[in-house]
Amino acid sequence: MKEFHRELLKLNNSEGKCFGLIETSNNYIVACDYDPSQRWREQWGHGIYYSFLNEREKIFALEKASHILRRKADIYTEDEREEALHNAKCGGVPVESLSKEQIMYQVHDYWNE
Repeated sequence: MKEFHRELLKLNNSEGKCFGLIETSNNYIVACDYDPSQRWREQWGHGIYYSFLNEREKIFALEKASHILRRKADIYTEDEREEALHNAKCGGVPVESLSKEQIMYQVHDYWNE
């Protein structure tokens, strides 16, 4: 019997690394180093799995998987950026003089500790 799976989303981060969000019958998978041209189960280097058994759990699994996918792909909300920069500033980092790339490094570092 063929396993159900479908690609919900595919995206690249600023470094060109590819990620996918995959749905199966009982998991959402954040696929890292994703290559959909490969065979099933060989399409990613590693994955982060969020299992569910019912519709309620499915909602929470999708929310968690989406959040991790955004972090992996360096996609942050404005509130998340502000929180990371505030904490960097409280830690003595002169955020006013940072370039855009340095700011994103601070944000990425904060959310991926």
